[in-house]
Amino acid sequence: MSGEGVNKTLKHYFVPESSGKIICCGIIDGDTLPPGAIETTGEMVAALSLAYGFARWDGEEFSFPKDDRRLWKALMAQGGHTGKGALDAVRNLGGIKEAFLLDTPDYVDISGGVNFHAYEDFPSYDFPEVSGLQVRTFDSNRDFDPVMEASIKAGVHTESEWAEVARRVHFINSVDIIHTWRGRPVQLELYTVEHFVASATRTIHFSKARPYWFWRELMKPVFSFFSASGIEKIVSTVVTERADWIEALKRNFNPKALLKKHNVWQVVYPLDPAIFKGWPDRKTLGDGWNLDSGGVLVREMQEAEIPEIKKFIVSAWGNNPRKELPLEMLEEWYYLDHGTILGGFLNGNLVWVRTARHRREGVASVANYMPKNEMDPKVMLKVHAKMLDWTRLNGYSKITFFIEKKLRDRNLAHYDSLGSKLVAIHNEYKVPMCECEIAL
Repeated sequence: MSGEGVNKTLKHYFVPESSGKIICCGIIDGDTLPPGAIETTGEMVAALSLAYGFARWDGEEFSFPKDDRRLWKALMAQGGHTGKGALDAVRNLGGIKEAFLLDTPDYVDISGGVNFHAYEDFPSYDFPEVSGLQVRTFDSNRDFDPVMEASIKAGVHTESEWAEVARRVHFINSVDIIHTWRGRPVQLELYTVEHFVASATRTIHFSKARPYWFWRELMKPVFSFFSASGIEKIVSTVVTERADWIEALKRNFNPKALLKKHNVWQVVYPLDPAIFKGWPDRKTLGDGWNLDSGGVLVREMQEAEIPEIKKFIVSAWGNNPRKELPLEMLEEWYYLDHGTILGGFLNGNLVWVRTARHRREGVASVANYMPKNEMDPKVMLKVHAKMLDWTRLNGYSKITFFIEKKLRDRNLAHYDSLGSKLVAIHNEYKVPMCECEIAL
């Protein structure tokens, strides 16, 4: 090739900001580059044309987010992508990464994450029943990493499955909603809206420990929002093997229709505000109530005592990493579920802690926070009996509790001595869980 007809005056360039962010790139015919421009190669301009919004220039070398998840967040921060569109772009940019010499540090200037495709933004709402409990619009930049962290912890996703969530957010005509408590994700709901119907494309509960009524009450501002926006109903799907969830939906949401299609149920919810009952009152037998005999006392413990209870739990569990679970449950059951903390004392010393909360009519659920081997079995049975008396006096005829199957199998005689019987084995958790009950 002689090169005849090739325009040798073309110059390739890019323009960086003082921060190093590339704000534009292109080709010019002539010797004079635009103000602030730096000459580069045609190959680099081709790469920058797809990545200039998040490529960086440090004065000597280019850098680029080579981790797919960070690259997806950078694309979402530009504001013009659906979650799936940005994910497709990440995959298309795979070969371009090699054009950049360095991996960028974490971005500090990404402030996007706004859903430009939203049907309508969801207004922030603070629940008056629980301090720190809030629902608002999901922001892909602010919320994605905490959501994935919570999802992995809950066993819903693995680290490598981040794209399964990424592809679902910020759809066309979507309403993406996140519930948080003290800033931590509680529930993620993704909807698309069409023909006055809000279709739930994904719902994630980041804890399976909440009672069904809790998830119902979280939906009150969501129902109000959709009703005010002209939406007539919500439609969701539930896999057929979750018969327990279908029964809970019937009991708590009074769905208009249940249509079975292949391996899923399609559930239709009218936006009926009458289904919401509010948070149950925290159960109490009154100030100063206790059961005391033979040096064993059981009483209700108060919010001001929670720091003391935490210290007790930490001491009892020692270096066992499982202590983080009872510490977390103690606060969640007390604040989110309006549970009552019961303390068992031997000769004035705290030896056992349990929380009881409302599950459904006539049924309380309980959580014990101490390792079984931390207490004399005879004393434990006395404390347990008095705590059952407290539950019965509050109008319940049954208590339920969940425990890992392997722990129950290992200590079957102990759980039999408490008067419990196995109701069901649940495999939808990170590990198989036994649901047990005790008749009062």
